[in-house]
Amino acid sequence: MRVAPVSAEQQATFGGQIRHQRQQAGLTYQQLAQAASISKSLLFEIESNNSAPSVFVAARIARALGTTVDELLSHQPGDQP
Repeated sequence: MRVAPVSAEQQATFGGQIRHQRQQAGLTYQQLAQAASISKSLLFEIESNNSAPSVFVAARIARALGTTVDELLSHQPGDQP
């Protein structure tokens, strides 16, 4: 499956940062969801900015990506993640 690149505007969102980090790590939705112990559908909703994760879920996603929630929240358009 071919995935569209994440734009700078999308990266500025929390969900966009998660998607960017997941793609950079070469992970599928299934792989990241499993590593974070969440459902694939929840991960999709978060990446699509249709749902905001709880702090607990955000921490599990960040940990699965090898980063922190602070790092995921701190990137602005044009920053290098």
